[in-house]
Amino acid sequence: MKPRISVVVCTKNSESTLDLTLSSISRLNPFEIIIIDGGSKDKTLEIAKKYTRRIYSDNGKGLAYARQMGAVLARGDYVLYLDSDVEVNDPLFFERLLGEMERRNWIAVHPQVKSLSKNGLWEDGVDFYFSMKFNIPGEHRYLPLMACMIKRDVLLEISFDVRFKGAGEDHDFWARAFQNGYRFGVARCCWVFHHHRSSFKEFVKQRIWYGRGNVLLFSKYRD
Repeated sequence: MKPRISVVVCTKNSESTLDLTLSSISRLNPFEIIIIDGGSKDKTLEIAKKYTRRIYSDNGKGLAYARQMGAVLARGDYVLYLDSDVEVNDPLFFERLLGEMERRNWIAVHPQVKSLSKNGLWEDGVDFYFSMKFNIPGEHRYLPLMACMIKRDVLLEISFDVRFKGAGEDHDFWARAFQNGYRFGVARCCWVFHHHRSSFKEFVKQRIWYGRGNVLLFSKYRD
């Protein structure tokens, strides 16, 4: 029986890239696409309705809550968390990720990441950061969640800590998964394209958001 893959996309004011994201993943015929929206004020929901009826609100409770909500609502065997600024152009994307998980006995896998466009020195720097941190195939202790496939039963077992309102929910999730004996990593021959936050202003806003989550992360693991 073909594995059922539920695609979960968490959105907030994502109109500039969401159509590219959803059109690219729709071509792979996933079992379902679920949108968890964080209170968008632009045309995000209008775009989402072209691709799925399964659109929900996180009621302003944050990204960790949205991710967990998506996992609970999913009906597939696997959940693919896909950021609203990521494009998938590989027709064998699902097969490559599933194959890597089976060969390695992993509960989760992430593809390597490339920038879709080049906008100068700043984006080159972001590209270098991603290549050094994420584009190393093999087992890891941490994975990003921008295009991450996870076994749904394990996802529900570990679950996200919904106290995280900013970033940090991913680090916390993987730390607990690893402590429970699960293994995961980055695929060898599989890529996605990411529209990075290529302006300094957007980067600073993102760092502030990360900092809010890191406060809780430090309090949980300071010992």
